[in-house]
Amino acid sequence: MCRGYFFLLGDPEPFLTFYRTFHYTWDYSGRYVLVLPSLQYFEAFIDSYIGQRTEQILGVVKSSTEGEWVLYMNQLYWGQRVRRINTWDRHKFTRQLDLFPDKLADLHGAQLKITHFNYGPYSFVRRAKNDTVLARFGMDVEIVKAVAHVLNATAVFTSPNERTWGEKYENGSWYGIMGQLHRREVDIGIAFYITIQWSEVPDLTAPYIDDPICFMTRMEPPLPHWQSLAFPFHQWTWLAVLVGLIVSGPLLFLLARASGRCGGERRNLQDLSFSWYYAFGVHFCEAHATLPRSTSTQVFVQFLWLYTMILTISYSANLKSFLLVKKQPAMMETFQDLYESGLEMGALGKLFRDGFAKSSDPYIKKVTMNVASGEEAGNSLFIGFQFLEVGTEGAEQARLVLLEGSGSGA
Repeated sequence: MCRGYFFLLGDPEPFLTFYRTFHYTWDYSGRYVLVLPSLQYFEAFIDSYIGQRTEQILGVVKSSTEGEWVLYMNQLYWGQRVRRINTWDRHKFTRQLDLFPDKLADLHGAQLKITHFNYGPYSFVRRAKNDTVLARFGMDVEIVKAVAHVLNATAVFTSPNERTWGEKYENGSWYGIMGQLHRREVDIGIAFYITIQWSEVPDLTAPYIDDPICFMTRMEPPLPHWQSLAFPFHQWTWLAVLVGLIVSGPLLFLLARASGRCGGERRNLQDLSFSWYYAFGVHFCEAHATLPRSTSTQVFVQFLWLYTMILTISYSANLKSFLLVKKQPAMMETFQDLYESGLEMGALGKLFRDGFAKSSDPYIKKVTMNVASGEEAGNSLFIGFQFLEVGTEGAEQARLVLLEGSGSGA
């Protein structure tokens, strides 16, 4: 679908001021016809941020001749920024031609300035000892070269002085690749992540690769073997076993005393200390020579033996498993776990801290308070462009390391 826009501008200043401020509302793929009082206004618009990024813009300016209007077209990458293409003389055009030609299919050898820095595997910059560039290669570099070849353009590569993506200063300016794009020193920046913060400067492409975010922390050593004695049961199970051990002795004593009034139970079972000792032995599968005589006491002891046999078999089977396999400490699985751990995080730059702060998830927002930039994290953070390596000394100091990743676009 082709979207067209027609602006009849007696006073172009409000229009130009509005789109200098709110350029993100502009439809860069639309076709525009601007009727302006002079060519200077059209040239000023073409030199603006949105004018340099819009393919189809047509300017109509009234000439000094009565009933004549001159048509101008933006050149984009075709040499001079503005070219006169036609004239409307009273009732017709003086030339028959396409007012909105495809300006991206063939760039006529125009130079495309492309900026990047060493961030593998997407882009590499090999330098000599004197810092001169020896070679540029990588996934994004080859993609841009192929695109330039198809569009009949020349790819000219450069790198920012800071050799990073860049962030926004408090005064509104940018540094790094973002600064070069913001100052219009280059046409394309490659090896980018798609983020909300960066979308206000460049026009980001659709992502062509997905690079998930990964949190890395120093692995704690396995728990000592002696603790395996407690692993087979959950803490609530151990609590239930303890309650059963405490209560079973007095219950046996009460049943024996009730049966003893009728003369049908052994006297030693009617003693509280002996009943407790009896129930304690049953829990450890130790048989007693004393057997209850009354029916109620026999039923209770039979139930107690069945209960302790099931408990003992379950415990022994689970204990063998925990003795054979070392139990690892509990891991963090969610952002809530990450926040509640209270660990300090290290991140490369402010990308993640700013992104987390704008998240709708309350725990991700809370995590932001624990994120330190690469400079603040100091030696605890070791991030390479090809791999992440935590050294022995750094691993002892680092509580948590944050490895960056997201969708990437050229």
